[in-house]
Amino acid sequence: MHIFSGLIALLALGLLIFGFIKKDTLRLHQDESKVTFKQYVLSCLFFLVLGGICFITTDSPSESNNAPAVQPTTREQQSTKQAKDSANTPAEQIEQICRQKAGDKYFTKVEVKEDMSKENFGKGKLIVLPYVKDEAGFRQTGFALSGEIIRALYESELPISDVTVFIQDMSGNTTMKCTMNERTAKKINWDTVSYKHLDKYMDDVWMIPQLRK
Repeated sequence: MHIFSGLIALLALGLLIFGFIKKDTLRLHQDESKVTFKQYVLSCLFFLVLGGICFITTDSPSESNNAPAVQPTTREQQSTKQAKDSANTPAEQIEQICRQKAGDKYFTKVEVKEDMSKENFGKGKLIVLPYVKDEAGFRQTGFALSGEIIRALYESELPISDVTVFIQDMSGNTTMKCTMNERTAKKINWDTVSYKHLDKYMDDVWMIPQLRK
């Protein structure tokens, strides 16, 4: 469109110049063509002005191509980040939760398995087995750490059917296991839970004899 407008303006200008050069000739033939010299000039001026206006108002292709790319807005950047976060697998999200609650120093690993039980087979439910270390080595600290991890996992609303937290000493020996399934977790008001007596809320608890004293 930009080039076409320029051509129209140049053609009109050329015809206008030609008209003034051949002014006498055009006047001799105006009776035959039924177009006066004045009409000829006005027509040329009209197309000249029209072409000039279109040429000026039409964006240049080179300018459009060289224009800097529009940067994404803050909201678009946030949407992109959220999309990336939502793309994390459940296993990655589970590991992140366990690592945050235990701390990098005390987080050992987490095993995530598909629940193949008759009740949950084919439902995409997961069994989660976090392994974390308790430097203090007391029953109360083991309960508190287990409770924090179990609560965070179920409150994440990930498809988890069962959680068993393995508490280890700093040498990597298991000293306690706390298990809670999804049904039990749904019945609990975590704001009223006392971690000191967490064993009362668990579906299963195991600990070494030293911690039972």
